[in-house]
Amino acid sequence: MTERPLTPTRMAEMQACFEQALDATPGDREAILLDITVRDPDLGARVRALLAAHEDTSDALASPLREAALRTIDAGRDPWIGERVGNYLVERRIGEGGMGTVYEAVRADDQFRKRVAIKLIRQHASGEAAVRRFRDERQILASLHHPNIAVLL
Repeated sequence: MTERPLTPTRMAEMQACFEQALDATPGDREAILLDITVRDPDLGARVRALLAAHEDTSDALASPLREAALRTIDAGRDPWIGERVGNYLVERRIGEGGMGTVYEAVRADDQFRKRVAIKLIRQHASGEAAVRRFRDERQILASLHHPNIAVLL
């Protein structure tokens, strides 16, 4: 296997593959990695190494605060519920996906009444590829007009 130079284009490709694999379920992840490796053995090896490093780092970042937050979430209490995000008070979790979690919130500054959905992006979804996906999702939502679909503010 020949290592290819890490150009900006190559780095972006590697990051996109890493994020795709990271967002996948464990069963789907191996199929994704195999597909990447068949197409490009060097890229497959690099993405596998990144995933392994990510797993090692995740354990190393354990802290009493993080552990308490995880126990709270596991116990059914989401730390965002009851918190303010801008002028909105988070009331409940609506859904969860690979990039983040969507919450229902209400306007909390007494200026006017409004219910909204707020999407909070996961920390690992902060790369350029994730930002592109989020912007694409935002554009799609902005172009949809239906009473049962959220309006983008």
